[in-house]
Amino acid sequence: QIIYVNDDLHPVPLKSEHFVGRIVVRADNWDNDPNENQELAPLKTTPYFQGRRRLFSFQIEGRFTKTWTGDDLWWGTRMHGKLKLPPGSDLALRFAQTLDPGLQADLHHPTDPWCLSPMLCAMNAAMAEAEIRHQIKSLENTYGVGAKAQLVDAMLPPYRLGGAEALEEANFLLMKSGRDMAAETRKKFFLKQDRRRDFLITPDQVISADFYNRFLLLSQMKVSLSGFNVSLDDYWHGEPLYYLACTRDMSTTFFYVMMELVD
Repeated sequence: QIIYVNDDLHPVPLKSEHFVGRIVVRADNWDNDPNENQELAPLKTTPYFQGRRRLFSFQIEGRFTKTWTGDDLWWGTRMHGKLKLPPGSDLALRFAQTLDPGLQADLHHPTDPWCLSPMLCAMNAAMAEAEIRHQIKSLENTYGVGAKAQLVDAMLPPYRLGGAEALEEANFLLMKSGRDMAAETRKKFFLKQDRRRDFLITPDQVISADFYNRFLLLSQMKVSLSGFNVSLDDYWHGEPLYYLACTRDMSTTFFYVMMELVD
């Protein structure tokens, strides 16, 4: 299913064996030409970016279909095929790891270069809510396993973000103390593997997260990171690029967004 960038009042439903939810993709200064088969003209931006130092955002909301530990859930990118890397890319990666110390990567892998971080450390904002009104299996019996949009809407609270409304950190349901942590505190707390293994994410929780940064301009595929400035057009030739939530060994994919160049 196509995701219309910046149409953040209309999230796209997600449904896999392991996850049911919604996703919104935002990119500031999105100036890609409309495709003649596209239902909507490109939206250049969204009020979400006003007053915020961000260039793109992946906002996710949903429920996992079974219980996982915090150490099972990882977020990042993956490509198929050897990656042509620009000069200075290893230095840029080390700088990125100062921003996200949980980040692990093998950009030189000959067939499947990747870059992953524990989801609890990677996400800039996270929220957990109790949502136990409906069990996933009973809803599938009601709507049918193929009725994705209806199933997602029945499983989740009404969608209330979009436009100027951005996700705010609220993670007290995940904390044994029952108290909220600030986002930066939460990221540091879960750097330790035993802490990630210690708590469970269960199907009766709605997990929301927003992943964003100010270093990647998606519309022009340009990276600007601590003196490392490069246009990816010289190195990326349209091969599918996956942003995905998966297990650390990538044997299980919860959901993904595929980006590719289209003529």
